[in-house]
This record gives sequence, structure tokens and C-alpha cells, in this order.
Amino acid sequence: MKPVSSLNGTVPCLGKMTAGHVTGSEGTTRQAPGCDFAEARVWDALGGGWQCLHGCYCQHGVSVEWHDFACDKPRDWARSFHPGSVELCLNISGHARLTCDKDSVLFGPMTVGLYAAGGEKLSAWRLPGEQHQFLTVEYSPAFLERHLTGHESSLRPVVRRALRHESETALVAPPVRLTVVSIMMVPSSES
Repeated sequence: MKPVSSLNGTVPCLGKMTAGHVTGSEGTTRQAPGCDFAEARVWDALGGGWQCLHGCYCQHGVSVEWHDFACDKPRDWARSFHPGSVELCLNISGHARLTCDKDSVLFGPMTVGLYAAGGEKLSAWRLPGEQHQFLTVEYSPAFLERHLTGHESSLRPVVRRALRHESETALVAPPVRLTVVSIMMVPSSES
């Protein structure tokens, strides 16, 4: 079951949950141009360290986001996940644990991971005492359908299952070493 707004029974948009201005990391205030900038409010509540580099999840179906922060206690990173999204995380530094049901994976420095925020809770925690630097590319279900339908055999299983709506549960793929090949190529064992 997907989380829904108590106001109108629909999946909430982060942009509609907040309005007005967003405070930048330099203390400057800028007008929030799109709903994904409302995600800054989620990150501000978590201590900051977020910047949208490109796109808008709600308006375009894809966004590229940079994260750079340190935390003194575990940080609940899953609060920023869009319901139904698929995310690619290029983890430069820091450790994160993602858990869904009995499956749990640890993202270490210089790894890349893929996960889908399904209807069930995906737990994601950034570990304390480290500098966390990572880039996420977040894809909406509509974006995936529009651009990847017909190419299922070339996709990693997490994306394939999300695209086919085979699972309402969250999905997490084991992270792999961050290289150009790990991002661009599907290993033959996953075909």
C-alpha cells in the first residue's frame, strides 16, 4: 500500500507539502522553482547537505541530486525517497545501510547501488561519524515506462521489476564497485 495524503487520498508530492522559499547552504534564500526543491525541506530537517543539480522529479520524472554532509548520529535517509521511485546512488564516501524485509545491503565508499521505493517501507540509514558524499538519480515510474518499455531484457532486475510492476515491495540490489562499467553495463549474470 502506497502512502497517501489524508487531504485528498493521493500520493503526496514533496513540492505540494511545502511552498515559498528555500534557504541555500550559503544562507541565501531562493524561490523554490519546482517541487523537488521541496526535498530541500526534508534535508534541512535532517541537517542539510542536499542540492538539486538537474531536473525535477515531479515535473520531469527525473532528478539528479548531490548530497554532502556529516552526521553525529544515524540519519534516516529514506525520508527523502519518492513513493514508487527507482534510484541510482553513486556513493563517493560514507556508509549507508538499506534494508527491506530480510534483505539488507551496505553501501560503502566508491560503490553504486540501485533500489526501488515500493509500497512497503524501505529503511535507509546513513551511518554516523563519517563524511557522506553521494549523487542520486531519481526516476519516476512514468519516466521509466516512457523511456524503457520494450527494453526490459537489457535492464537490471530492480528496474525491470519496477517497470513491470511485479512487486509492490521495495527492492534493493547489492551495491557494486563504482566504475564506468558498473554503471553502464549489465553483467551477463543479471541478463
